[in-house]
Order: sequence, then structure tokens, then C-alpha cells
Amino acid sequence: MCVEGLFDDRLAHWLRGGAGSHPARDDQRAVAVHLQPTSISQVAAEAALNGDQGCITPMLDAFKGRHRYIVDALNAIPGFKCVDSGGAFYAFPDVRDAIMNLLARDVIEQPTDIAFSEYLLESADVAVVPGSAFGAEGYIRLSFATSQANLEKALSRIAAALA
Repeated sequence: MCVEGLFDDRLAHWLRGGAGSHPARDDQRAVAVHLQPTSISQVAAEAALNGDQGCITPMLDAFKGRHRYIVDALNAIPGFKCVDSGGAFYAFPDVRDAIMNLLARDVIEQPTDIAFSEYLLESADVAVVPGSAFGAEGYIRLSFATSQANLEKALSRIAAALA
């Protein structure tokens, strides 16, 4: 599958523009999907590509800093293992040990990332996405497309909820 898009580096995901196609299998015709962006997306695409690019470097630097912060902060929480992301603005830590710690303390009833995510929402007021939504049971996904202050508050709440 080939998908091409625009705006990811400018954080304008609601203004997606792009196209995708799927190669034919032996028993099927080729399937092609062309997404026609709205006129506002086309104007925004032109402005993003031809306009001032001065905002890109500071934004990338801020995301690199947030990335480093969240990975280091997650790895400091017992039961979490987080590797660097490959350019996305999500952290995807392995929380299987943290899940088992909560289960052993009778804090959660089932050893799942869903139960763990619900616990964080209810006890820490932090929303995460269970990794099982992506086929990765025992992991969670956290976005760092927010302010540094929000990240610090969220990670502090998670650490406190697991202490």
C-alpha cells in the first residue's frame, strides 16, 4: 500500500491531503483510492509549502525536547519500558510489569492494558490509549503533542497513581 500525505510536519492533520493505492492481488483488480481534499485544504497546502518555513525548526526542536522528556520520565516509572519513537509524536511504553504490579496489589481486576488505562483515567485523571487497540497488548500510547507543562503534570500523576 502506498499512501502519500501532506501536513504531518505542520501538525495540521485536519487538513489532510493525499492519495493512496493498493496493488492488485492475483484474483483482484487493482484498487486505487484518490482522496480529493477540500478547497480549503488545497489553499492551506499551497500556503504551507510556499509560505514562511521559519516555524518548522523551532517546532521540531520543541517536539524533540518533549520526546526526550516523556521517554526519560516513563522509563523512571517502575514497571515501564519505553524506547525512542521513530519520529512520531507518541510514546508507546511497555507497561506489562506495571500491570502485573497493580494486579498483585488488587488494584485492577484483569491483567490487561485496557484495565490499566481505565485505572489511569480514574485514579490519575490521565487518558492513554490501550496498546491492544493497535495489536500490542500490554502497551499504552501517550501523545506528546501538548505543552511541556501538561506532560509534566500527566507524568507526575501517573507516577503517583502507581506508587
